[in-house]
Formats: sequence, C-alpha cells, structure tokens
Amino acid sequence: ILDTLEVLESPAYDCNEQVISSFFPNLQAYLVLQSFGIEALDLQARLETSLKEGVETLVARQNEDGGWGWWPGQQTDQTITAYVLLGLSSAQKAGIEVPDQVLQDAVVTLYASTISPNMGTKPWQLNQLAFVNFALSKADNGDDRLATQLYEVRDQLSPWAQALLAV
Repeated sequence: ILDTLEVLESPAYDCNEQVISSFFPNLQAYLVLQSFGIEALDLQARLETSLKEGVETLVARQNEDGGWGWWPGQQTDQTITAYVLLGLSSAQKAGIEVPDQVLQDAVVTLYASTISPNMGTKPWQLNQLAFVNFALSKADNGDDRLATQLYEVRDQLSPWAQALLAV
C-alpha cells in the first residue's frame, strides 16, 4: 500500500476547489502515516511540504470577508468557504500549522451568510446548509439551532445531506 501512495503536488487547475481537493488526500495519507507509525521519510517529507504549501496558498487566497471564492479573488462562495474550512480545520487538528484567525474569519463568514431553513427553502439550499453545518461542526463551531432546523426539514434533504446532518 505504501508504494501506491503518492503526493498530489499540483492540482489540474489553479482554483481554490482544486487546491483543497488535492489537499485532502494528502492530509489523509499524512494521518495514516502518523496513526500507524509508518516510517516513510521521503513520502512524509513530501506530504508535509505539500500540506504546508496548500495551507499557505489557501491562507493567501482568503478574501477580506473571511471566505473563499471558486477562483482566487472571486466573490466568496458559501460552499467553497465551508470546504476550505473543513480542510484547514482538519489540518490544524492533525498538528499542521494553520492560523487561528483564518479559521475564525471563515466561521464568521459562514454564519453571516447562513439562512434559517424552513419548509419554503429550496432543497439545494438545504443540502448546502447541511454541508455548512457539517464543516462548522468539524471546526468545533457547530450550531445546534441550525442542526435542529435542518432536522425539521430532513425529508427534503438529499441522502448525502441527511448523512452529514446525522454525523
């Protein structure tokens, strides 16, 4: 298995989604090495370098309002911001240096853009809210009130959003 692990060093596109999407598998490989005490010095060094560069890239691309857009400099998007928060907070919990202020600003941005779900909210918006709630929870900033509101309209959530809510 170790021979098949590779570091995803450069995403196909330079958008924020691609940066975090290549960051996550590297983080998981890094965690596997740590969890099982596997000594693969070359791989671990490459993973650490890639993760550090990923954090630096995402921190530099954070918008002034605390969120991220699909592309650097674009308007903040709630889903991408939640995805980046999920990745960076997971990295911080794994011992990778991520500035606290970056995470706090993302949390504030997500709460500022969150609507209260109700029976009239469109299903795609409910699914997005379930993902935002999941990301906030994983960053230790979950909102029980939002989770309760989503639970009340759970029959309108897609299966993956129901699973995120259950977690």
